[in-house]
Amino acid sequence: MIGFKKCHGIKEFVAHGEGGSVMLSGDIWDKFTTMKTRLVGLDAKDNVNMDETGPFYKLVPNWTLAQRAVARKKRFKECIIVALTLNMCGSIKLKPLNISKSLKPRHIFIDMVLNPSKLGI
Repeated sequence: MIGFKKCHGIKEFVAHGEGGSVMLSGDIWDKFTTMKTRLVGLDAKDNVNMDETGPFYKLVPNWTLAQRAVARKKRFKECIIVALTLNMCGSIKLKPLNISKSLKPRHIFIDMVLNPSKLGI
């Protein structure tokens, strides 16, 4: 493969672009510490965690083999989200919740972090 690429002038290029960073305000960190102090006194069976995961099944690699640099195409970041729920000791395991696709993809629990009253605590 190395000889073929060298003979035909093919190189490996990394496509750059569409980068972004998340800026977290101090207010969010205050909410995290408040929630952390509330959870300290709970038993392992009462501490339930829900997390979301999912494959980006339409996402293409960010590198390519070519004879010259190529333009970057729009990346399809569509994924199927699955929420998994269980408690710390493993006695409670709920069925995976298929969230499927969303019209405006974003973190599904951001409202609950910003408004803890929605948690019912």
